[in-house]
Amino acid sequence: MDAGHNSILDQLGIRNGEYKGGAYTEYAVSLVLEDYNKMINVTRVLYPEVAEHFGTTPSCVERDMRMVVQKAWERNPDLLCEWAGYPLKRKPPVTRFIAILAEYCERNGIEV
Repeated sequence: MDAGHNSILDQLGIRNGEYKGGAYTEYAVSLVLEDYNKMINVTRVLYPEVAEHFGTTPSCVERDMRMVVQKAWERNPDLLCEWAGYPLKRKPPVTRFIAILAEYCERNGIEV
């Protein structure tokens, strides 16, 4: 992401560096944009790949990304619903959150 532009998470109220899960989430979205098949089995494919990149465990990746989803939901649920393209009745799970962000980026030509 260019330094002059807000990241997708920043738009949702998650400031750069505020949570470890923010970096994990953005990296996961970039991986999904390269290959949507990574969404087929997130826990066996995507989380381990993110964990390896950051030198942590898949369970830490999932936990820290859950925190990001929680904060985004608390801070800007309306924007998240807009990006999803449909009303969300509750906070989405991490996998759906990643898919929403990836789909939003793809529709709008945004690089993560």
